[in-house]
Amino acid sequence: LVSLTREASGFLQHEIDRSTQSIASVLDVPRGGIARFTPEQREAFLSVVYHLFEGHAAVALIDPTGAEPAQQVYRRPEDRARGLERHPASTAEDAAAFLARIPLDAALADGRGLSSIYLAGDGDPRVAVAVVAHSPGEKKYVLGTEVSLRGVREHLARLLPREGGAVVASADGTPRLAVGAALPRGALGGTDLAGMAGPLELGGERLGATDWLPGPRAAVVVFQSAAVAFEPSERIFWPALGWLAASLIVALVVGFVLSRSLAAPVRTMVKAARRIGAGELGEQVAVADRGELGVLADAFNEMSADLRRKQQEIEAWNLELQARVDHKTQEIRQLQ
Repeated sequence: LVSLTREASGFLQHEIDRSTQSIASVLDVPRGGIARFTPEQREAFLSVVYHLFEGHAAVALIDPTGAEPAQQVYRRPEDRARGLERHPASTAEDAAAFLARIPLDAALADGRGLSSIYLAGDGDPRVAVAVVAHSPGEKKYVLGTEVSLRGVREHLARLLPREGGAVVASADGTPRLAVGAALPRGALGGTDLAGMAGPLELGGERLGATDWLPGPRAAVVVFQSAAVAFEPSERIFWPALGWLAASLIVALVVGFVLSRSLAAPVRTMVKAARRIGAGELGEQVAVADRGELGVLADAFNEMSADLRRKQQEIEAWNLELQARVDHKTQEIRQLQ
């Protein structure tokens, strides 16, 4: 869920950046000229900006001083002209709301500004972008675009996990865009989403994640039923437990067989050692193992054979010594 949330927030930011980049691409064209454009030329210029990005719901050129009326380009619901159908429609009320939401102060202070996400009359989530357009020594104008986030809605619908949902909400948890399964009313209420990124606590029945976008001051929240999310792990739990039990049984059997195969040769050598201790020197053990036990058995047999040989040498020496003693004793008797 965390990775899905990051992908969704990245797409939302991308949609906003596309509008900003489209504005930047044309600002160099009229440098030194916006202040001298006729109303017809300004409308043509706004129309170019409007058609640069299909997500533009409206474009406006504003005189921050209020000395000149704002000029707007947008598609009315009844407009069916070719090339306009790919743009979201706006009513006169939507157009007026857009002008009121253009972040003039932020644009004049920083060169560009971005509003928070708001809803058009038909529920389409939108955001207003503003950029200062002027040449040195000339009057400043603010070029504003209204970006529809309907593409974000479609993208979120493709990303959603099974029986999951997604919400784009303001910092206080107020939903601005919702896709898929619905969150209970007030589920995000009281949650300060500003700056949050990562897993999000949504209660025991749901797992969630969020990612904060400082530009539009909105959070993307993706969630899924906990029961559905844990289904894969539950499906593999019992088979995995069965494999674990089978592996344990096999390990025990193999261990038992190995212990028997190791214990038998050791017991044979222990018995042989006891017989050697009882005087049966030369005792040999037969071990078929070719590993370390076989080496140990060979060493044992060699030691036993050495002991038998030494015993035989001692016995032979004792017999020879006894024969010499008897011979000398016989010679002494004859001299007497």
